[in-house]
Amino acid sequence: RFSTTFLPLRPPVALFRRSQFGQCAAAAAAPLRTQRFLSLRASAGAAAAEASVSMGAAKGAAKGAAGDRFLVVHTRVVFRKAPSTTADMVSIAKKGCIIFGTQELVDGQRWVQVSAAMCKEVGIVGGVAWVLMHGACVGLGDLLRPLHDEVECLEELLWRMSGERGERVRPLVAAVLESDVRTASDLLLAAGSAQAREELQRKVFDEALEQGCHVPDQLVDGLKMAVEDSRMAFGGFPQPPPQTKVRLLFTAPHSLPLRREGHSAHQTEAYTSRLAREFAHIVGGCFLTWSQQEERRALEYHKRAGEPDPTNQDPNYTHQDALGERPWTRNLKEVRHSFGFGGPCLHVDLHGCKDPTLGGGSHLVVGLRAMEFAGRTGVEELRLTLQRTFAMALRGVSLNVRPQRQLTGALEDDHCTLTQQSLGEAGGCWTCAVQLEMSRSLRHELIRNKEARTLVAQALSFAFALASGEASDPALVLHTLQYWIARCKSLNKKCGEGSILGGTSEAEDEDEEQREEDAVETTANSEPRPPALPCDDESLEAVEAELLVRARALAKRELGVSSVGQGRPTLVGLLRQWLRSSIDEWPAAQPREQYYVVGTWTDLKPLAMAWDGAHFVHNLTIGKRGFECFQIMLGGDWERTLHPSVDGAGPQVPHALEGPDRKGFGKSWVIGCAKPDASEKKVCARPGELYRVVLLMGSHYDYATAAALDVPDLRPQEVSWELLGLAGGSLPSAPSLPSQQTGRRRAAQEAATQEVRLEPKPRVVIAAE
Repeated sequence: RFSTTFLPLRPPVALFRRSQFGQCAAAAAAPLRTQRFLSLRASAGAAAAEASVSMGAAKGAAKGAAGDRFLVVHTRVVFRKAPSTTADMVSIAKKGCIIFGTQELVDGQRWVQVSAAMCKEVGIVGGVAWVLMHGACVGLGDLLRPLHDEVECLEELLWRMSGERGERVRPLVAAVLESDVRTASDLLLAAGSAQAREELQRKVFDEALEQGCHVPDQLVDGLKMAVEDSRMAFGGFPQPPPQTKVRLLFTAPHSLPLRREGHSAHQTEAYTSRLAREFAHIVGGCFLTWSQQEERRALEYHKRAGEPDPTNQDPNYTHQDALGERPWTRNLKEVRHSFGFGGPCLHVDLHGCKDPTLGGGSHLVVGLRAMEFAGRTGVEELRLTLQRTFAMALRGVSLNVRPQRQLTGALEDDHCTLTQQSLGEAGGCWTCAVQLEMSRSLRHELIRNKEARTLVAQALSFAFALASGEASDPALVLHTLQYWIARCKSLNKKCGEGSILGGTSEAEDEDEEQREEDAVETTANSEPRPPALPCDDESLEAVEAELLVRARALAKRELGVSSVGQGRPTLVGLLRQWLRSSIDEWPAAQPREQYYVVGTWTDLKPLAMAWDGAHFVHNLTIGKRGFECFQIMLGGDWERTLHPSVDGAGPQVPHALEGPDRKGFGKSWVIGCAKPDASEKKVCARPGELYRVVLLMGSHYDYATAAALDVPDLRPQEVSWELLGLAGGSLPSAPSLPSQQTGRRRAAQEAATQEVRLEPKPRVVIAAE
């Protein structure tokens, strides 16, 4: 949210400032006649955002009475009595404020005439005020920009991606509109094939050139991906990958009506996207779903047209030849690369089906056919472990872990489910993928029953840890598993002899609840039900004993350090950088020379850094000493090293970036402090913490050099690092126990007092006189 301040320039001066919840309060003598609420919300993992405004005074007025909406993008804008830069000022609005009014062209300059309702609300005498839209005449940039209500508005998306900079947005929007593309759906339809994208690229290029803007060759491809990503929601806990606690991804592709090639439309599966987000929050994983904004838009389109939006194709029914162009497949691969390839990772695809009947069906169906088709090992081990953990969490609920005809998680024709895509090369080659089909009754109960929802999510996490044999903290698995089993017993005791489907519930939002209730279930669930699992106390005690044996065996294993993926450049990221920069081409996909990092954790062996479109990055884990030292080499050559001007450089040690040269002997950056001193407040790293080293490259454009190479001349500008969290992750939280871990870490840091220097490897130098 943005703070909003209006300063009416008349006695007595009244200052209106929004409180923490967005409500204006009068801080001076002038009375506050109305209350104004302003909120600006940004969608998680998406490029587009939705701005919503409500005014208490004009709440029941018609939409056209207040005029259009304009967002203040400059630090401050001035309200004037007349459309002239020399007219008297009557008020001031800060960045983030939304102004109501209409555009007028006066003497070649665009002004916004503020609506009478807003003038009355702000307290402007006379009810007349004007605001300049673009400040070129006074040496400034954009002051205001139009704010659109339409979810499908391309201009709104471009403004968000540009960081409210209009130098590139205005000519680009004009070029796109001249190409008969009005909305985001129009763009997706016009760019459906490679040939169509090339034709649209030529049109946009010619129209933008007339506007004085040179657009990159892959602009349409980047716009298409940006629109697709803006319709999806992606996030993680506590932060997106690789900062998640565990390497679990939850997806829910069927939370809105979808088109399916050669088949009837696929209807909404209620509660699946909400469960994906809740499960990710509980276990500390990440989720990938349709955004709530897109769900509302798609449902409204379906009610109005009687069929799904043609741009929303079913990602769970993708042809093998189209995997490289589908946004869900592309995002699966990006998430997998962000997790890295040093350890196992699990993709859980959530779906909904009809309730079981007397003739067959189960409340929960576990599909692992995709792993079997992909030739993954340990499928049977994962199946049996999931059966045990679900039996503990869902006592008395029918469970099928061996479906044969329906809901298996894999297709046998030339189409692929989402789990098949994630296990394949196009989706990132995940190690494990499981499809969960839940009946409507089970989904409804999991939404209403927080305790049952928590236990089911943790059942997935424990099953994955025990089956894969790896965890971020193996010694903690036994303790957290015992606590989870105790909670399962407590829930089963409340439910009595029955199942959780008849347990207690919680109140939910009525509007969203009603929208989910209106969904029609179409997925069949009629496969013969397997023999029911024994749910008596003796059988569950045997399952408990088996799980504890597996947890004790896992606790004896040593903690392994898994790698974390480096950043990967994407066309959406390049488009965002191009909109915010002044260069005419895309930022370089890869600079002309590679940079390497060499440090104490590499045994003085140069390791190539990854390029993400603007930086060279490298992830590392702090060793037992609690600090690491490093330098950066150009081309892996000791004669061309980037180094600080002083040794032991860091955030609290002033220094300058020097090189590349051969003068880096004894000068290195230090992550943490090599010599902890109690008298000085130095930031010390801890063993096992995960850091990312970032080499920022300059964004200036050397036209003399780039004219021949057709790439920007990027040069090192700054070296920094950031804390990503602990290496790996952790299992579901449980009550903390007394531990001496903190004391051990402090003792290890105090013991690491020796100075570490980076020295080049021995070499022979032949000098010629």
